[in-house]
Amino acid sequence: MNQFLVFTFLLALSVPCACQTTRHVVPAGPTTTADYRVVVAIVVDQLAAWVMAERAQELPAEGCFARLAREGLYARQLEFQHAVTETAPGHAALFTGRVPRETGIYSNEVFRPGDAETVSILRDRTTGLVAVDGAPVEGEGSSLAALHSDVATVADVWRAAHPDGRVFSFSLKDRGALFGGGRHPDLVLWLDTKSARMVSSTAFAQAGTLPGWAASAGGSQPVAKLLQTPWTLDRDERAWVARHAYPDDIHPGESTHILGNHFPHAISSAAALRATPLGDDLVLALAHAAIQDAANSSRPVFLALSLSANDYIGHLFGPQSWEAWDELLRLDQALARFFAFLDQTVGTNAYAVVLTGDHGINPLPELTADERSWCASPDPWHRPCGPTRRVRGAAKAGSAAAAQTVRDVLDTALGREFGRPGQWVAGVTGPFVYLAKPSLAPVDHARLLRVAQTALGQAFGVRHVLDVREVARTCSPQRADALLCRSLPVDIAADLFVELDADDFFDADLDPGLGANHGSPSRFDRSVPLYLRAPGCVSAGIMLTEPLRFDAFTRTLASLLGLPRDAIAPAGRDLCQH
Repeated sequence: MNQFLVFTFLLALSVPCACQTTRHVVPAGPTTTADYRVVVAIVVDQLAAWVMAERAQELPAEGCFARLAREGLYARQLEFQHAVTETAPGHAALFTGRVPRETGIYSNEVFRPGDAETVSILRDRTTGLVAVDGAPVEGEGSSLAALHSDVATVADVWRAAHPDGRVFSFSLKDRGALFGGGRHPDLVLWLDTKSARMVSSTAFAQAGTLPGWAASAGGSQPVAKLLQTPWTLDRDERAWVARHAYPDDIHPGESTHILGNHFPHAISSAAALRATPLGDDLVLALAHAAIQDAANSSRPVFLALSLSANDYIGHLFGPQSWEAWDELLRLDQALARFFAFLDQTVGTNAYAVVLTGDHGINPLPELTADERSWCASPDPWHRPCGPTRRVRGAAKAGSAAAAQTVRDVLDTALGREFGRPGQWVAGVTGPFVYLAKPSLAPVDHARLLRVAQTALGQAFGVRHVLDVREVARTCSPQRADALLCRSLPVDIAADLFVELDADDFFDADLDPGLGANHGSPSRFDRSVPLYLRAPGCVSAGIMLTEPLRFDAFTRTLASLLGLPRDAIAPAGRDLCQH
């Protein structure tokens, strides 16, 4: 492997002001935060720092974001320290205080031997699904088996310290729910789109053991009711959205398949439901039910919520779309109602909330120059101003190929080079390529890399194709510029890392050739906001503009739960100490 090439690549990913931020270390010892009855950790999937920096002031004063900023702290920029900015690595980092190299969670999906397609990195062949309403449901379950065994989550540490505490975690995705709930939650649930109901896994629950209140909020009947409700805009919403988004509801590059590309949106399936604000409503209904159930108990509650609708909507329509603006408005209102419910049920000063995102988002490639207002002056988030393009990793089985894919190009080029036509690539997920092992022996690996670099460079303009395992073995995660190194566990299963050119991105593949994605080390993808409302912990009306490391979320959450500094993420900045 060309070590100079690796060094050049790592250096190119450097963002000095983020990587060299001074750590604020507070001496070890017990925390002095208030004794909260309920602590709520909220991760809004794909909530970019640049989105809230530009849009928070446009939201109503009675909404949740204005309340959080008014009653607590708003940090403009929380920065992840890894290069592959996806949901699973982001959630794992937030709830452990560790980077993917340490957690083992390096991607949303992986390719497993024996599978025809990539699957969730949390999919566990030894487990099954458990429906919240007790109905039979087929399919593999998910667990935290992929999380390195020596890495604890905040929930794990809190559970050990407070065996009587209750831990709930809900999301539309397994990767959004599991890290918040930890290894021993009272209840962890996510949406199974095939059965159209919330499910857990036999790793955490057995059939027939889930509480009735959860079935009432997340079973087939409430989901079916949501499916009958189209996503529409009333007159006031339409006027508000029209003032902020681009002029026309229909824009080139928006998805046309799953929901159609204009309002009203009929919801035809549970998969489509995820890409509407009604998906958030499903998760928040479970949150209401969990708090209501716990209200008459003196046992403390840790509630983790991952709200994924914003992510699916951004993927399908882009962050400047009418849909994205309406999602932000509705999320703001829905969370405001949830906080009002907590005021009444728990007590205004008896709960704390910390809210952030797990990654950012790339604008639609089809935006015109006039629609890229950030390009008129230096952009602190480094959003693209030049042409960008989507690169497809691999076509899903049975789908029509809308364009050539990384898999197709590599299969052709490697087969021609080595005189062995056939399947050289077993799977592609984002920047990671899994090679079909029977095709590799005996093969000159350096020659394979050169051929892959040339072929993908000609087809997609990629910058580099790297040997993932060699980079993981030889790189130094302590380097200020080692974003990629911190993304790669030494025991990584992938073979190649494909670095795209500039601001190009891998197609999300929800509607091939349309929509937007994330996953890059650029600041618009790595930076998220943080809000903290914690009476007795942080003063009202504080705004932080300097970049914070992602483990400030972990350390602050641990502090809210009363955990000592050395319990988890000890180097993270505790915002309760501000």
